[in-house]
Amino acid sequence: MNLIDFAVLAILAFAIDAQAGVAKPEWDATYCIPIPKVDFNPYREIKDGKDLSYLLLLKSFISTDPSEPGILDAYEFSPDGKQLTGRMAAGLTWGDGSAVTPGDLARSIVLALPFRALGKRVQVVGGLAGIEILDDRRFRIKLESKVLNLTGVLREALSTNSRQNRFWAVKIGPATSSAGVQVLARFPQVAASGKTVLNVMGTRVLIDGIDRCNRPDFTLYTEAVPSGGQDYLVRQSPVQAALTIQPNTLKLDRDERDRLIRWCRLAFASPPGLRGMSVVDRFFLSGESGFLAARKWPTGVEAGKMRTRRWKIGFEAPLMKTVLESRAQLDDLKLDLIALPTDERGMDAQVLVSTMQGGRHVVLQDLLEWPHVLDLMGGAPLTVQSLKAIADQSASTVPIDAQTLAVFEERAMAEGSLAPLARKASVAYSKKSRPFCLNWTSRGELTFTEKKFCAATE
Repeated sequence: MNLIDFAVLAILAFAIDAQAGVAKPEWDATYCIPIPKVDFNPYREIKDGKDLSYLLLLKSFISTDPSEPGILDAYEFSPDGKQLTGRMAAGLTWGDGSAVTPGDLARSIVLALPFRALGKRVQVVGGLAGIEILDDRRFRIKLESKVLNLTGVLREALSTNSRQNRFWAVKIGPATSSAGVQVLARFPQVAASGKTVLNVMGTRVLIDGIDRCNRPDFTLYTEAVPSGGQDYLVRQSPVQAALTIQPNTLKLDRDERDRLIRWCRLAFASPPGLRGMSVVDRFFLSGESGFLAARKWPTGVEAGKMRTRRWKIGFEAPLMKTVLESRAQLDDLKLDLIALPTDERGMDAQVLVSTMQGGRHVVLQDLLEWPHVLDLMGGAPLTVQSLKAIADQSASTVPIDAQTLAVFEERAMAEGSLAPLARKASVAYSKKSRPFCLNWTSRGELTFTEKKFCAATE
């Protein structure tokens, strides 16, 4: 072997060794959520609605979908509704292979309860000490509450599609840490250096935040999808979200509030390139409790009047910013748009989004607990009174009587304190090159399904 041959072989050997030293990715595909940090720690309040876009990939304690069993395969409440006995499904394991215990599940519920809106009205007797382990699969939790329909409220919070009250099971660790949290997901969790990776039909899918939102394989957010999105399949959820505007009743006079409401409704009536959006002129639509055919919010706006001041508006989803900016450019309107949640005060309004559930505005139950809501509603005492009445009736589970809802909307309209803007169905995007797609169950739960169920809905 001459020196030239030896040199070539040495270079090749070095290249192979260097390549071997490069860590291979621990995932094959990405599911992107536009938030800075994916946090599976359940011992926190769900303040950012975008969290729900990945929490929906977790198993529910109680399933309402026959095609997918829940974490509990049996449960019962005592006759007074103040004891929950649950039996976990057989064979449950964490991502590291260790067996799930009934104590794991009971502690996941008890420790998370104070961080849920429900926890303000329901407590566990004795805290962790009040948990009773009955055998290797069953646990019992004793509760106390002034909620009349405690059984229904808690069942819904533990069930599929429960939203802001959602509980999910984790392998218990430090309550302040979320790094490498073990969860019970709809698909098996893969060990991956503190990342959350799911094994979806043989493909390792990374659940990650904003840093990996450039052309992801799966996402719910148009901002992460290249313009037009021709490389993606589109699936629209059967469950809608309600968009609501809350003007600042202390800062804006009644005429200013009316103009802002009308302008925002105009913005969401015809947003460019937006899927699944429809403007509404009332809170409660036909077939929903609280609907009155004769009631309709005023529409139309003179854009010239809106230009007389600069408007500061808070928004929840990135999509809202896109819509509002687009309309503001069209009308030559000056906006300061503030991403929620925020500690910033003095907003002219905030635009909120909440999922409808069985024709119910679930958010109305806990709206007074949301950041800044009471600050902006200082000039609307009657609306506050109605929202308290709705919360007292546990609106998350018991359909509020139509009269209570009708009075609420009448007061909101009279005080210009809350106004309906639009209904929006969530849309899932999946690269066409993938063998499966991000999809929805009939109840609006997020999941992955086989290629044969991935035909675009639009």
